[in-house]
Amino acid sequence: MRTFEDQIHPTFKEACRARALLEDDDEWLQCLQDALLMQTGQQLRNLFVMILLHCSSVDPHRLWAATKGHLCDDLQYQLTHRLHIQDPTEDQIYDYGLYFINVGLRKSGKSLQDFSEMPLPQIRWENGVENQLIAEQHNYDLNALHQIVENGERTLTDEQRAVYDAMLEKVENNQAGGSFLHSAGGCGKTYVCNPLAAAVHAREKIVLCVASSGIASLLLSGGRTAQSWFKIPIPINEASTCNIKKDDPWHELLFHTSLIIWDEVPMQH
Repeated sequence: MRTFEDQIHPTFKEACRARALLEDDDEWLQCLQDALLMQTGQQLRNLFVMILLHCSSVDPHRLWAATKGHLCDDLQYQLTHRLHIQDPTEDQIYDYGLYFINVGLRKSGKSLQDFSEMPLPQIRWENGVENQLIAEQHNYDLNALHQIVENGERTLTDEQRAVYDAMLEKVENNQAGGSFLHSAGGCGKTYVCNPLAAAVHAREKIVLCVASSGIASLLLSGGRTAQSWFKIPIPINEASTCNIKKDDPWHELLFHTSLIIWDEVPMQH
């Protein structure tokens, strides 16, 4: 029964797949292959997590094996310059990639253990990272960031560039304070925020992009809702407080944050 066209397959499942009796992952493999032409390693890992969570992948291990080189193409730099591992091996790079995929899955209450045949990270990378929230904010491809900055600066209008330069100057000089960017809808407020966030990240500083609604947060690079970043309770009343305690990971993240970009802040309850 495991034989098809004179080839004996190792399992009944493989034999059924060869006979085209089962769904396969060609669609998701093509999706990843299309994305690798334009997305960074971190973005590809996020896409891989979304496929695992929402696309009912038949053979996640096959997807990983076929695309892991691209999923992890930014991690050699991180291992060398941030974890100070000189000449990391291929196994270390891929293991570090599995660690980040597992971190992404845990945000949705899953882990790699929930997906059969997927390899698990063998190294306890969290021991080398004191605060995972801060580590995520440094998990960017610097070359891609510099490209975003270069393209963004070239296309900003004079007014947008004035805002961009003023905010970068404040970040560079560690100046405290807030600035409110006001204009009519469609005038490019969000457009100036994304290259600004990339420029701050490219300086290896932390910038949090938040919005007062989920739809608005999707327009920002790495955007999340204010409720998510600042633990604003839902529902909220005059006696509510944000559940961030001194010296917990969230407190440390905010302490080290150089800039917060908050879209649609007047709408925030």
